[in-house]
Amino acid sequence: MTDTMTHYSNMLTTLPTKLYSAAFPSPDESPSSQDLMILVSTIAVMWAAIFSVLHRYLHPYAMRQQWLTDAMGREYDRVGLSMCQALRVKW
Repeated sequence: MTDTMTHYSNMLTTLPTKLYSAAFPSPDESPSSQDLMILVSTIAVMWAAIFSVLHRYLHPYAMRQQWLTDAMGREYDRVGLSMCQALRVKW
């Protein structure tokens, strides 16, 4: 149990260094596939967290805007309202 906790604590303490070295490698070395996978996973989790927080705070505000509802109902080059109906977004 202690070895596992030590392993994970070491992994967490070295994570920023690994991310930096994978994102900005020195000219004489290239990052491993494991380092790149950690970098991509970290960026994905970060953006997922940002978008979920933004959705939580901006969604109620956007639903009260009549101009946004009208704009979604117009048919320009995009499919607007029909796309929202297909995705079951309640406008």
